[in-house]
Parts: sequence; C-alpha cells; structure tokens
Amino acid sequence: MKRILVVRFGSLGDIILSSSAVLNLKLSFPTARLTYLTKARFAPVAACFDGVDDVVSLDERAGASGLIRLLLYLDRLNFDAIVDLHGNPRSWLTRQLVTATHKAVYPKRRLERRRLVRGGEKPFGWPHTIDLYNQAVAAVGGTTPAFRPRLRVDAGVSLPDEIQALLQEHRLVVTIAPGAAHPNKQWPIERFCALAAELNRR
Repeated sequence: MKRILVVRFGSLGDIILSSSAVLNLKLSFPTARLTYLTKARFAPVAACFDGVDDVVSLDERAGASGLIRLLLYLDRLNFDAIVDLHGNPRSWLTRQLVTATHKAVYPKRRLERRRLVRGGEKPFGWPHTIDLYNQAVAAVGGTTPAFRPRLRVDAGVSLPDEIQALLQEHRLVVTIAPGAAHPNKQWPIERFCALAAELNRR
C-alpha cells in the first residue's frame, strides 16, 4: 500500500486510543504514507502519533458543504485503504466519497454500547476499544502488535514551559484528562486524586 487514510473525528479520549492502531498500520505498511483525518481541535494530538505522516483537519464550522469539499480533495490523493475508527455518519460519508481499494470500519457494537451507557454493567469479556480499532487494522491486512496508546512529543511542538521542563526531567509522563460526556463514564475527583497518588507512589 502507498497511501492510507485513518478517520477519527473525536473525541479526545478516543483519538488517543487510536494511536496504537495508527502505529500498527505503520508497522504493517512501513512505506505507506499515513494521513489522519480528524476535527481541527484534535489535529495537534494526532500529529503526536508514531506513524502519522499528515494530519487533515475538519473545521468545526465547516458544515456539510465544507465536509464534502474536504472529502473530494482527499479523493484526489488516491488512497489505497481507508480505516474508519469512528463509525458515524461523517465517517460513513468519507468512505462513500473517498475512493480506496480497501475499506474497513471498526465494529462499534452500537446496541451493546447503548445498553452500557444507559447504566448497564459491562459484560464479562467486553473487548477494549483499542482491540476493536485493531480489528479494523487487521481487516485491511495489517498486524496488531501494539495495544497501548502512545504519543510522541517532538521538539517542534509548542508546549508551556512547565510541561517542557517536566518532559525533560522525566522519562515517563502520565497525563490525566478528567472528562466524559456520559455520567456513568465520569469519575469523581477523589478517584483521580487517588490514582495520581498511587502513580506517584509507584
């Protein structure tokens, strides 16, 4: 393969979880140029993934006509594969308007997810989102040795001084972003504090 398009428009946590699928695609197809399509506000995060060569972003105010113009532009780039890690109407439209020999969408398991979000218990053996993303990688012929999120911070990335100092001082940095749309996915602040204390202890 020469060109691969990865699609994940949002949100932040899911974008980060897609980093291992991106790395697996690059390991599987090392000479392929990998383009990541996402919303503009998440473009700097996608640019920190090992394996991403280009990030194409959709402006939040673009609307349907802006999305279609962007997809027609992408269609001219002659992708060999589209790996849809979102599975929503926008990513479906992407798969329809952007030509590629191989197309895969991750198994979103909508009904099970809806039951879970509405307050149900997580079933035993429920696969992690990363495992589901990797199924889409496998569907286009890739292998999936990577199964943890990973972000790379290059020297050219502009970060606040305190973050730069932290990255220079420590080999490993854990970032916690407390936020979730659904109440049953939200942690109370006390649990984040306990997690931070335990990570620091270890």
